[in-house]
Amino acid sequence: MKNCHSYIPCVLLLSVATVLCIGCPLESGTNRVLDELIVMTWNVQNLMDGIVDGTEYDEYLPKAGWNADLYRKRLKNCVGVITDKNLPLPHILVLQEIENDRILADLLAQRLARLGFSWYAATGEPGSAIQTGLVSRIPVTVARVHAVPGCRPVLECEFDTAAGKVVVLAAHGKSRREGAMETEPARIALSRTIRGILENWRKSDPSALLLVAGDFNESPDSSTVDGAFGQTAFVEASNPLASDFSRRGSLVVSGSPSAVSCDTSVLYAPWLDASLRFSRSGSCWFSGGWHRYDQILGDGSLFDGTGWEFDGSDVGAVEFLCAAEGTPFSWNVRTRSGISDHFPVWVRLKRIPPSSSGNP
Repeated sequence: MKNCHSYIPCVLLLSVATVLCIGCPLESGTNRVLDELIVMTWNVQNLMDGIVDGTEYDEYLPKAGWNADLYRKRLKNCVGVITDKNLPLPHILVLQEIENDRILADLLAQRLARLGFSWYAATGEPGSAIQTGLVSRIPVTVARVHAVPGCRPVLECEFDTAAGKVVVLAAHGKSRREGAMETEPARIALSRTIRGILENWRKSDPSALLLVAGDFNESPDSSTVDGAFGQTAFVEASNPLASDFSRRGSLVVSGSPSAVSCDTSVLYAPWLDASLRFSRSGSCWFSGGWHRYDQILGDGSLFDGTGWEFDGSDVGAVEFLCAAEGTPFSWNVRTRSGISDHFPVWVRLKRIPPSSSGNP
């Protein structure tokens, strides 16, 4: 990646339907050896700037009263959550529902750059009001965007660390507003695309740590909860239909470290790990119940005793982001109040030095 010296990102056209926006403001990142790596994902709920691009939702246009001051208020609130003292400061932060890459540059300019966030990348899907992005305190060495039929694209970012290569796939699944069964094919298309990317990595660089982060609009136990619909985008490894669903594109998940270590096609889902205790039963609250749509999944290298190892996960239910009843304080564009209808979710990885793993 070329060095950048301003907040203006370079833009690379990857396909007819997908654009990647990537940049690094002012600083070029750091090569400091880290002993822990915090990866976080958060749906910030329609974070839109005050510039009219023509793709905004109607309520974010000047005629509806939306302006730069309200945008700056939202930026400040989001930065307040990200930097809350009760949350671990992430090294890699995946964001959903940002309007464009300018949002990322503005987040860094607000305060995040002073805390070491120097790199950012975002999808640039033409005609879409919202994109998926990533900001990071460690250099993004390569970034790609993968188009998904009927669904939002996948942002793929590579990071070279002292404990090996880390690959993060940032995703945002199709909303269920039009019906869970009606929209499931789009989420399966997303899972199929992610599976293909992961399989290519396992062939080209089996040593790379593979992480999948985002708001999937689907819980990891969807094959049990929504099983009556037929195939689901996620299927638990214990499900008798796991092999069949996997062949047709579903992601196979498990909360068992041993199950993940024994089968490279199975991804570890912290939400399913009975040994973990989370601050909330889910990351978002809809229709009177918790949902575990926001997830960070990882492959078996999280438990192989080398490189980066899994060391915990939780929901960022910080007081600033909580409504009185303990659910997320949703952003309401009409009342100009709230922050987001999702809590952030994070995982902590610890670095295992080579001498500790028995390697020469």
